[in-house]
Amino acid sequence: MDYVYLVLFIIILVLLLVGLSRMDARTKRRHKQEAYKLLETPSPDTKEVKNAIKNLRLYGGRWHKDQESLQLIQRLQEKL
Repeated sequence: MDYVYLVLFIIILVLLLVGLSRMDARTKRRHKQEAYKLLETPSPDTKEVKNAIKNLRLYGGRWHKDQESLQLIQRLQEKL
């Protein structure tokens, strides 16, 4: 019976890991879409641009940097 509890616990942990990684990917994709929308607008609000840059830096990766996020940050900084 102890093995059943152990297997259930491991399955729950794996499901939590998968759920968290999907939520992180969805949030990252949302921030990228927001940055693209700001790049397309002719005169975006400075506060929104700074917030988008901050979010892209946050979700761009710590050790392995996302190249698309880095390019978006650079383009948004030029837009400022």
